[in-house]
Amino acid sequence: MKRKPAAKKQPEASRRKSWSPRSQNSLLEQYKLEGEQEGCRKAIKHVQAKIGEAEKSKARQIETLSHSPGDYHSNRVLTEALSEIEDGKRKVAALEERIAALQSQIDALASPTASQARERTKKQALLAELAAVRLQEDRLLDSTLEKLREALRIRAALTARMLEIASSLDFASGSDFDSDRYDALLRSLPDEMAPASEGWLDWFLGKEKGDESCVLPDEGVHTLPETLASASVFGPGAQTGLTKDQKAQLLAQVRPPEPRLEDFAGPTLSVEERMKRDMPEATQPGEGLLRGWGMGGR
Repeated sequence: MKRKPAAKKQPEASRRKSWSPRSQNSLLEQYKLEGEQEGCRKAIKHVQAKIGEAEKSKARQIETLSHSPGDYHSNRVLTEALSEIEDGKRKVAALEERIAALQSQIDALASPTASQARERTKKQALLAELAAVRLQEDRLLDSTLEKLREALRIRAALTARMLEIASSLDFASGSDFDSDRYDALLRSLPDEMAPASEGWLDWFLGKEKGDESCVLPDEGVHTLPETLASASVFGPGAQTGLTKDQKAQLLAQVRPPEPRLEDFAGPTLSVEERMKRDMPEATQPGEGLLRGWGMGGR
């Protein structure tokens, strides 16, 4: 009986089943739409207040006209009140219709279809897998860089030995032994890159866990760089489970920068410029000062 081939082992990153269900752009768009809804609600309250005032005016004019049917002023004010009431009702209806349309957009953002959710999950898994494979390549790059560094060190040692022999042959100082190019290359090579790549992947996959908390202002929405694990959108109020770095980045967004001394200082002037400013009659450095002491002039 033939054995079934072993299933190919997937990178750990690609085996996670759930990632951030919403993107940062989606959440920010929802906040924007909700803000527009709030603006419409405030406008409705304002228009309804105007309608209420017009209704009161309407009642007063009807009362007046019941006693003086031909009163021109009351007829004119009543007509204006009725027009304002009708106009206000049309505005309220339009605003309520806009709120409903915005809510439809919000619902579509907040509740994607099953096929949309599956497609997002599929792409997220692929993105995680590619990131894990790239980390393997970063480790290979580190190995290649170390081999290159070792080859350059060997070449540098050979060059040093050549210089010793050349010195014993009384070569002129500063003779060209073709070492500058390779010495510069060795100095330019970075240290290990993979450890930073590993840290980035842990962050991107949401493996970094924090226990820091902070309270954000009651207004505004704040963001951090988006990851597979989190859309990194933070609304008003308390935020928990933050890393120290996340907390520092969020607080930097809400705290005003510390004032600097140079923000309050005027332009820096030289001694000569200050003397010319304060003693415009001076034509040479120190002349105005001497005159002030009774020593200048003829």
